[in-house]
Amino acid sequence: MMKFATEAQKACYERIASWMKEGFTEFVMFDRNQPAWGISIGEGILGEIIVAPWGDDEAIVRIRAHVVVGARLSPDLMRYLLTKNHKLRLGAFTIDDDGDILIERTVLGPACSKRDFGLSVASVIQAALEYHGEIIRRWGGQIALRGLFERFRKEGRKAKSGPRSRKRAAVVS
Repeated sequence: MMKFATEAQKACYERIASWMKEGFTEFVMFDRNQPAWGISIGEGILGEIIVAPWGDDEAIVRIRAHVVVGARLSPDLMRYLLTKNHKLRLGAFTIDDDGDILIERTVLGPACSKRDFGLSVASVIQAALEYHGEIIRRWGGQIALRGLFERFRKEGRKAKSGPRSRKRAAVVS
């Protein structure tokens, strides 16, 4: 059963959920345990949309796409990512705790319109599709979905097909 930390998080989740059902049914995985969705796009890009509490009275919507897993995190790559951040319209490159490269955009939940949400998701995914090939070619690593499957296998975690997906997609258990 899904649990919410605040009423604001719940209200924001319900609004975003209706938009997800309208626009992303072909390649979305709904998480039954947390206010989040996974999206499998194109050549193995894994997107995530997470509704999180922000204080007691607000919620944020984090829209991100895993770009590359396992790249060499060199100063040259960091400079490349920072330079490209300047060119991205919505979102920015970031590196998570595992050293994976992502593109992420965060919007304030109550202020997020359906149009802003759709543009944000499209922009983040488009940027991931645009840049992953060059990053892999220059600094190594793997396309996100393949790299995450390999990591989960090494860690003994399972990846399975999403219950609402018509295409092959991953949900981590």
